[in-house]
Amino acid sequence: MLKNKILIVDDQQGIRLLLSEVLKQEGYHVYTAETGPEALDNLQKIKFDLAILDYQLPIIDGLSIVKILNKHKCPLPLIFMSGLPERLPVDPMEYENIVKTIAKPFDIEEIISDVATALSK
Repeated sequence: MLKNKILIVDDQQGIRLLLSEVLKQEGYHVYTAETGPEALDNLQKIKFDLAILDYQLPIIDGLSIVKILNKHKCPLPLIFMSGLPERLPVDPMEYENIVKTIAKPFDIEEIISDVATALSK
């Protein structure tokens, strides 16, 4: 039986595939998106339990997606990823639905733990 629905948003195919495969093996129902608009389209159509969101995305960046979700009072928990978290223009943890910020490259076991923790809240 499948667990929660998770959206993985990253423009790097390798990261999408890796996270998707690992989380599917953990029993989660996983969807992926490559761009900001694709992510927003998925978020309108499907009720997700968690999103793993990269900061640098084509067209609409990850932080803009966070702001859109907050504006629409969407309580979706988010794990925010960045290759250079120290260069983010604002602290993503200022947004209440961001439950964790992780730096790339990441430890896959840590991601599995972070996902389980985020979904248990």
